[in-house]
Amino acid sequence: MDEYELKKMVYETIKEICHFSQMQVFATSSYQKKYFQFQIDEAADSLINLFMINKVDLGQMDQLIEQQQILGQQFTEPQPEQPQPEQQQPMQQQPKQSQAEQSPKEQVFTLEELSQNDGGNGRPAYVAVNGIVYDVSNEIRWGGGTHFGLYAGHNLTTEFIGCHNGMFDILDNLIKIGILK
Repeated sequence: MDEYELKKMVYETIKEICHFSQMQVFATSSYQKKYFQFQIDEAADSLINLFMINKVDLGQMDQLIEQQQILGQQFTEPQPEQPQPEQQQPMQQQPKQSQAEQSPKEQVFTLEELSQNDGGNGRPAYVAVNGIVYDVSNEIRWGGGTHFGLYAGHNLTTEFIGCHNGMFDILDNLIKIGILK
């Protein structure tokens, strides 16, 4: 694994830890707080294993963390080094499509139609964020159509931005089923 790939994996893991830390702060029950602490511990362990597997001196870990400026500041994803003109670039793989991009049919929902999909009484649980309607019915964190005091069947754009700091890649794993009119 080259340095770029290592830095990218460190970045992704740190981003995950930050996300779970933020979710832990907003958790409303001890069960939720313990769940997010477990997720933080798992991500930290995977980061340590990553360094062990790649035989990186743990002292270098501090340097990488400083480079990412994660101590209370915004950090940015590492950029790959530009290849020299004499080097041939390997064939690039097509980026993997998220489930949201793979959805074959797209519906148009009004707020009234969205509100009927609240996850109650066997109904699907749909939420809208930035005009896109997502199916959260099978998401464990949306059990029963609720998620940290929020309810399915609503446009949750403001709440999403406030809670997740605009980390829209969180939505990549959700099934996109339509748009909000």
